[in-house]
Amino acid sequence: IEVESFDQIGDNLTIQVFDNLGRTVINSSISKSGIQKNIFYLEDYSSGTYFVKCFNQNFEKQFKVIKL
Repeated sequence: IEVESFDQIGDNLTIQVFDNLGRTVINSSISKSGIQKNIFYLEDYSSGTYFVKCFNQNFEKQFKVIKL
């Protein structure tokens, strides 16, 4: 999973990845003043559906990822 921040988002961006049971498997952030892109690998996790939430005070986006 590759998440890239952009100027219109504003503040730091929090990224959370959940498994199909709602457990957090990844919890990270992209700093407004630092790295603008993060890559998260699911190779150590089981096949299945994962849910990704990217958010801050001004922005929220959720999507699902299916790992084969």
